[in-house]
Amino acid sequence: MADATAFIVNPKGNHHSDGRRWMACQRLCLRELAPAEVTAVETPDEAAEAARQSALRGYRKLIAVGDAGTSHGVVNGVMSLADSHRRQLKVGFLSLSRPDQWSRTLDLPRNLLRQLEILSAGHTLPYDVGRVECQGPAGGRITRYFLNGASLGVTSDLKREWSDPHTNLLQTLLRQFGALRGAAWPHGPRVRLEHKGAVLYEGDCALAMLMEGRFHPDFGNVAPQADPTDGMLDVAWLGGLPWWRLALRLAGLWLGPLRQPGAGLEWKTVPQLGAYSLRGPIAVEVDGQPVGLLPATFSVVPRALPVMVAPVAVKLRKPVFAPVDKLQNGRLVGNVKSAAGM
Repeated sequence: MADATAFIVNPKGNHHSDGRRWMACQRLCLRELAPAEVTAVETPDEAAEAARQSALRGYRKLIAVGDAGTSHGVVNGVMSLADSHRRQLKVGFLSLSRPDQWSRTLDLPRNLLRQLEILSAGHTLPYDVGRVECQGPAGGRITRYFLNGASLGVTSDLKREWSDPHTNLLQTLLRQFGALRGAAWPHGPRVRLEHKGAVLYEGDCALAMLMEGRFHPDFGNVAPQADPTDGMLDVAWLGGLPWWRLALRLAGLWLGPLRQPGAGLEWKTVPQLGAYSLRGPIAVEVDGQPVGLLPATFSVVPRALPVMVAPVAVKLRKPVFAPVDKLQNGRLVGNVKSAAGM
C-alpha cells in the first residue's frame, strides 16, 4: 500500500458546505489518487485518530479535505507517530472552496485539478511544526501541534467561549468587548512572555500571535517574513494601548487585504517562548482551534512534517498552446491555438 491514499473529510465542516462540495468531486479525487479510501469525521480529535490509524494501516498519503479543524486534527494525528514512521508519509491539504490559511501558506493553487495534480505527484518538503504545552480545559497539561500559528488573548477567549454550547452569544461579545476595554485598566488581562528566562514583554495584552506560517486563520497574511523551515517562531503582541487604539489595531488586522501585510506589528523571532497570565484566565488557540489556557510553552519541532507542495516545475509552468483542428463555417481549419495545458 505504498501509494495508497487516505482522504479525511468532515462532511459537516463549514456549515455542511464542504460536504456538498466533496460529494460533487469525490469520484474525481478517488480516481486521480487511486487506490484511495475516504474516512468521514466530525471533530479535530476524530480527524487525528483517523490519520493515525490510516498511517498504521499502511497508507502513505494522508490528505485533509476542507475545513481548518480537520487539517489541524490530521497534523496532530501524524505528529503522534514515531519520527521514523512519520518521515515515510506524505501529508496533503485539499481546499474545496476559497483558499484558506493552509493552502495559502503552502502556496497551493485554487483550481481543484491543479491541486490533485500536485497531490498525485507527491513532491514533499519537510516543514517545521509548532508545539504548545498548556493547561487543558479539564485541567492538567496537554500538548498540541500546529502548522500555521498560535494565538492568545481576546480573540482566543472569544472562540473558547463560543465552543461552549451553553454560552450566550451576546453576553460573550459584551464580555470580550469589556476585556478589550479593560486592557488599559487595572482589571484587564496581563501576560508575561519569556524566552530562556529573559522577559520579552510584560504588561497588558489584547492579542499575541506566534506564527509558523505566513497566514493567521483570523487575520490573514500577518507574517509575510515567516519561514516554515527555519526552526523559529515569529512572535508579535498588542498591548499597553488605550482600548480604542487596540480596537483600531485589531480592525486593521482584519482588513489585511487593504493594507501592507504585517504593517503596524513588531516581531521577535525566537525558537521557543513561555507565556504566563498575570491576571485572569487567558485562552490559547492553535491553527484557529481553542485548545487550553495559559500558562503555556511554545516551541518548534524542526522539519518534522513531510508536506506535499507544488514542485518548482509546476509553479513555473506556463500555459501550453498546441495546434488543434477547429470547424469554422463548415470548413476544417488547422493550427488554431488553445490553452490545452492550463
